[in-house]
Amino acid sequence: MADGGLSKMYQLVQWLSNQKDVDAFLDPVDWKTLGLTDYPLVIAHPMDLGTIKGRLESGHYSKHAQVAEDVRLVWNNCKAYNQEGSYLYKIAEKLAGKFEEKYVKIKTEEPEGPEDENQPPSLEDKRQFRANMYKITSDQLGEIVQTLEQQCQEALAKVGGKDEIEINIDKIAPRTFHFLANLVKNSLPEKKVRE
Repeated sequence: MADGGLSKMYQLVQWLSNQKDVDAFLDPVDWKTLGLTDYPLVIAHPMDLGTIKGRLESGHYSKHAQVAEDVRLVWNNCKAYNQEGSYLYKIAEKLAGKFEEKYVKIKTEEPEGPEDENQPPSLEDKRQFRANMYKITSDQLGEIVQTLEQQCQEALAKVGGKDEIEINIDKIAPRTFHFLANLVKNSLPEKKVRE
């Protein structure tokens, strides 16, 4: 198993698998036997702890964030399919809380470094990037546009007949996005933080 917090994630999944009331999450939902004919219609990406454990053992994941995403999928699927307040819904919420509590420690101890650059940016990343773009100088903005012209032209669009250029954040390749987001963040004017 390649590491990067993956052995700790394996231990965490193992620990979750031994929790009280976890049985429903250990194996894929056998919806045919259970007669849940609408299950595949509601749940597009089924996931369970046994599958995650197998994926960890076979080297499917390269970083702990991918494992966390699948573990969250287990709880989110359960909550999407079962009624709020139902027994399984409550168990999923309880286990999700326990997972996040332990996962935050792994994230702190094993921050994911530069290999994370091919990870698509989250909505929050994009929002932050957009907000930061308004705070930099026009020269710095020019640098960003230049980089995009070289690395990711499809993210640029001319507006009307003017010299105005629009940047489509959704079309920026992940690697370029993370590079630019860091560039913009580091170009921000220093703020005096008052406690």
